[in-house]
Amino acid sequence: PILEQNAAVRARNRSHLYLAIAVLAIAASVAWTFVGPDLMASTDGSGETAVQPVEALEEPRLLVVSEPPGATIFVDGVLRAEQTPAEIPLDNEVTSRVRLEAAGFAPQVLTVSPSQSRVRYVSAALAPLARESRGAGTIRVLAEPDDALVFVDDILRGSASPLTVGELTIGSPHELRVQREGYDIRRYQFTLNSTSPEVFDIQLPEAMASGTLSVVTEPAGAEVTINGQSVGITPLEEMPVSSNVDLDVSLTLAGYQVYHTTMRLEEGGRESLTQQLERRVRASSNSASSGTTDDGQEAAQESTYELLP
Repeated sequence: PILEQNAAVRARNRSHLYLAIAVLAIAASVAWTFVGPDLMASTDGSGETAVQPVEALEEPRLLVVSEPPGATIFVDGVLRAEQTPAEIPLDNEVTSRVRLEAAGFAPQVLTVSPSQSRVRYVSAALAPLARESRGAGTIRVLAEPDDALVFVDDILRGSASPLTVGELTIGSPHELRVQREGYDIRRYQFTLNSTSPEVFDIQLPEAMASGTLSVVTEPAGAEVTINGQSVGITPLEEMPVSSNVDLDVSLTLAGYQVYHTTMRLEEGGRESLTQQLERRVRASSNSASSGTTDDGQEAAQESTYELLP
């Protein structure tokens, strides 16, 4: 009986040992799954084993949400995302200023303080601009040369300087374009945030390079417009124009269809444009049918064309 009791004790001890080994094996497997890839050992060829360091934690990030969504995100004055919601990298050791802008809404600035959190979250409800102020924005343009053409949102607003342009929607993006033949074009993107006039003082630089363009039409006498500015009546011989820029050329003559084309001259280039203008016509048709043909088919209606003056 004593021998049988000792054998039973040894069997229980072996069972406990096997269980402990199994637990340790499982724990080691789990640990290797999560940590092993970052602690893999490598041999550099000298026989010594080098342990690769664990990769740095993911950089801090900020999740930005707005109501309504679609706001543009600026951080410390730098554009970081085109529209909310968005997740952007952010240094969590310094204070940052997050600015949200959306058309038709007042901009909002949020201050994000330093934090130990790797991922942070901010949200903002944007306040709509007052309806009565949305169409009251104004800009004042001072241009040199003073006969430069002024376009706002691709609409010609005038050529006298100074020029005041009103009825611009506050909170919406706009584009100002100032141009004159022989000078470089200037474009500006802007958004009005108040009813106070915004002043643009613009001096156009002379085009660095130029070429010549000759224009001949049949019949002659057509008005030539380049980039929205009238430059003369055909025929025009070797007229100085800017090179390395797109030239939008229009030919207009009463009673004829307007002709449009786009040209680009190389530096010092000489180009000619010869164009046969087409008469404007108005088509009309007889209301009554001309009868039927011998095979029973209805004859086509007669059409006439009238030349317009």
